[in-house]
Amino acid sequence: MSKKELSFFEEYKFTVKFNLDGDDFTGILSINASRILNLEIHTDNHNLLFEEYRTTNSPITCYEIGSHKTFTLHQSELQRGGLITCRYITSGSLLSNDIDQFEVHLTGISTWFERLRITEITDTELKRNTAIDKFLVDFTYKENDYSIENHRYVSSPTTTPTEHLIQIEDCFIIKKKNDKFTLREVENLAL
Repeated sequence: MSKKELSFFEEYKFTVKFNLDGDDFTGILSINASRILNLEIHTDNHNLLFEEYRTTNSPITCYEIGSHKTFTLHQSELQRGGLITCRYITSGSLLSNDIDQFEVHLTGISTWFERLRITEITDTELKRNTAIDKFLVDFTYKENDYSIENHRYVSSPTTTPTEHLIQIEDCFIIKKKNDKFTLREVENLAL
């Protein structure tokens, strides 16, 4: 499985182009920490701007202008003022039909785990054990077979030759044993 990361703990603003009801538009796709994702349409179309509320069943594919980033909004709602919100967002232009695993990242779990660890600093070394006890458990939910396991990402981006940052992120990986996931199923299992 390729990892396509989009952190919902950070804020993003993408200038995008997209098609809605057969017309091409540009807009700002905003992904904000702990807020509802939205797509603000740049348009002078008064019918679109003053439309009360409408559900869009077709996915809306947004292409970032000036890059190769693509996002698809699923189960979208057009609201007054030319604002689109959605229930799901996926990276890429197509939702793959062969998704058999996903990751769940929980707010604060890495911080909680890391408060329990000790860092040893001497004149010549910095030591910190980042190992975790791994688990892998099979379970059944609504007559489907799954497994859940924990995983840890550790990275050390360098800001300058003398400054390093240690980033640790814990997550759970849920795999479906004998079929592929739907978006609704991913939402139910994540919750």
